[in-house]
Amino acid sequence: MFDKSIKLIKKFNIILIMKNEKYLDFGTAGIRGVLGPNNDQLNENYIYQIAHGIAKYINKNKLKKLVVIGRDNRRKSQDFALLFAQILAKNGIKVFYSKEITPTPFLSYLILQLQATIGINVTASHNPAVYNGVKLYNKNANQMLPDEIKKLKSYFQPFKNILNDLKEFNPHENIIYVNEEFKRNYIKSLTNLFPVKIQSDLKIAYSPQHGTGAYYVRDILYPIIDLKNVYFCPLQMVEDQNFTHSPNPNPESIDAYKELLEIAKKHDDIDLLITTDPDSDRVGIMVKHNNKFELLDGNQTATIIFDYLLKNTKNLSNKYMIYSYVSSNLPAIMAKKHNVKVYEVPTGFKWIGDSINNIKDMEHLFSFEESYGSLIDSSLARDKDALQSLVVLVKIAQECKNKNITLLDLLEQIYQKYSYVKSKTISKEVTDMALIKVIKDKFLNIKFPDDKITMMDYSKLENNPTEMIKYKLLGDSWIAYRPSGTEPKIKFYLFALNGNEKESQDKLNLFENIIKNLSS
Repeated sequence: MFDKSIKLIKKFNIILIMKNEKYLDFGTAGIRGVLGPNNDQLNENYIYQIAHGIAKYINKNKLKKLVVIGRDNRRKSQDFALLFAQILAKNGIKVFYSKEITPTPFLSYLILQLQATIGINVTASHNPAVYNGVKLYNKNANQMLPDEIKKLKSYFQPFKNILNDLKEFNPHENIIYVNEEFKRNYIKSLTNLFPVKIQSDLKIAYSPQHGTGAYYVRDILYPIIDLKNVYFCPLQMVEDQNFTHSPNPNPESIDAYKELLEIAKKHDDIDLLITTDPDSDRVGIMVKHNNKFELLDGNQTATIIFDYLLKNTKNLSNKYMIYSYVSSNLPAIMAKKHNVKVYEVPTGFKWIGDSINNIKDMEHLFSFEESYGSLIDSSLARDKDALQSLVVLVKIAQECKNKNITLLDLLEQIYQKYSYVKSKTISKEVTDMALIKVIKDKFLNIKFPDDKITMMDYSKLENNPTEMIKYKLLGDSWIAYRPSGTEPKIKFYLFALNGNEKESQDKLNLFENIIKNLSS
């Protein structure tokens, strides 16, 4: 395996020297790119560069020589993971390597359990099959922060120097396969999040999108629900590097539920469709409501989970929750009514994980992002954990079924109690940098009918500045402008909150018209 990788590196390096293209770099969640031989594509060159840099970083700083490595089901994931393992082992670093494909939250769990210095997961998360990537974790089990990545990159060799240091070697005694007991303990901890078993005739269909959930979810659900009531999607339960039946494995997209909807047509007693993305850090659900399935967005799912936690946590004193700048503030409103402390952080779950590590005198209750990621028990992981969320969502749905209501009925009850939310995200592709500046200037000069507003430019923050502008309006409504860090795209986030549904919708319509005028 390694010999083959060496030959590919040498082959690709010749191409890299000849071509002058831009290079891949670390973004919101690691490094990610289309697989291929060029500078702007992910290949063995990058894996060698990162692996060799990690080895130098650990050895020169005299850090604990222990790294955990996992991978998902994608093309090249196993090759890249083995290459990482062998290079690190050669450099005297003990590697715990998972034989089977690895959920991202389980990798985070292993880092905590083994007290590793660094964790590596070879995955492109919810991206299509042509992509792969690398997520890097620090000793606290959350994704590395920009300052940590910057320090690590100072140990990277230029591509042109890689050939000079390549030597063939065999698998090393420093590579240790992860014991199956860790997986069993992790699954047991998940099922014990809320251990009371609920008797219910809830029926669900589940898909792992050809990914890591196929090896975990059946065992996770077994103590919670009668498996006779679970329809596992047979086409997508198969580990498949080509994503044959999951061309778009993103839980945010209705396309990800195509096969589950086909199962639901054959079994009209199904109440809930659940999918996890290939590395099991995001979960999505479709709820049967009034005889048709409706997709919940990430904010709605988080709101339902948080409501359950508020109702079922015995002592809420000294608890806190965290959410990102562009996520719904309804859970924050709910938290404050229960005297739960609220923290707001930049986009990217690494900032949530870092905050959890730094808050020492309080207990974590819940964290989430609008992009379908959340975390409940921070003692198990410091990254978003779809498997934790899945456990709680099934329990909530069981309780709803017993009350003869749906999750959407429950959401309506939450809105009536706290505030109605109508939201929308508008994406606009912009390749002209001059046009981006024009739109930003227009956004900075918006005139609202309601003059009781606060404008915040997050790029001017002293700590963790980010390119985002938000208007906070009367009644907890807000709109925000944020350019993408990875694509030629601008996103506008619109959140209208009010005491009744009609007024919330009217306010959202107003926000939409404002944004349309900006872009015209």
